[in-house]
Amino acid sequence: MVRSDLPDDPYLEPDLVRYFPQRLQRDFHDQIVTHRLRREIVATQVCNQLVNLSGISFDHRLSEETGLGVVEITRAWVAVRDVFGIVDLWAQVDALGGAVKLDAQLELFLELRTMAERAVMWLLRHRKAPIDIAAAVGEFQSGIATLSVGLEGQMRGRMREQAFALEAGRLAANIPETLAQRSVLWPLLHTGFDVVDLAGRTNQPLQSVAGVYWEVFEQLDLGWLWEAIGRLPHSNRWQTQARSALRDDLLAALADLAEDAIIAGSVTDWMDTSERMITRAGLLFTEIRRVDTHDLTTLSVALRQLRNLALLA
Repeated sequence: MVRSDLPDDPYLEPDLVRYFPQRLQRDFHDQIVTHRLRREIVATQVCNQLVNLSGISFDHRLSEETGLGVVEITRAWVAVRDVFGIVDLWAQVDALGGAVKLDAQLELFLELRTMAERAVMWLLRHRKAPIDIAAAVGEFQSGIATLSVGLEGQMRGRMREQAFALEAGRLAANIPETLAQRSVLWPLLHTGFDVVDLAGRTNQPLQSVAGVYWEVFEQLDLGWLWEAIGRLPHSNRWQTQARSALRDDLLAALADLAEDAIIAGSVTDWMDTSERMITRAGLLFTEIRRVDTHDLTTLSVALRQLRNLALLA
């Protein structure tokens, strides 16, 4: 059996320290960090937390999708845990207790799990293994924190209206205002990785890039495609992986198109210079939307057209 170096990662030292009572943390810190069972304690702490927050089948599902082992998946999960502040958000939802209906609370828990899983998938597909946890957290934590309270202001059109409607529903369900405002962004917040990455590559302000990203989404009217992918069946591993692949293709194309718009100077300028290709894509999208049932075939054609637009516009 190969010995993993993950429990020895200095980044995980706080997980080791938190295992002990606060008084021992304060009075015997030096002894704790050199504890002879430190590897075992770190491994137990991290694995228990991963299972508690993301589910017992999490690593198995992601291993099937990526071909990576549990150690690399866990590295990415720890980075996402801290980039998004998953532990604190989970505690806020857990603290709701009997103040809200169980269905509302469970919905929040599931959205947190989904957000974390999609973010882990992004890291595994965009950063070379083994992932440097500290570097990933340093790269994304600040930007995601900014987007987690400001993304709603960057969205446009129908997506923005849906966010406000969901927030109103959660306020009516007695969910505290701050948590209600933040939670409506969880289904979208994994897209923040692309926005932060794009802002770094183009040397543009984060909020400006987020605005361009969602304006492209709205101008191309991609909400229907987003929702159609989400409605695809996922009752077995193949359907689940196919749906995930389509979602990844959509977001990758959207990031490329947003970059094109930034390079062009604005979304308006980009649309003017790409008018012919955009019109052609729009006509195909309209034709596909008229189909009674969207399936893997029709949505793959739509995504192919979107990728062509990103390549040729």
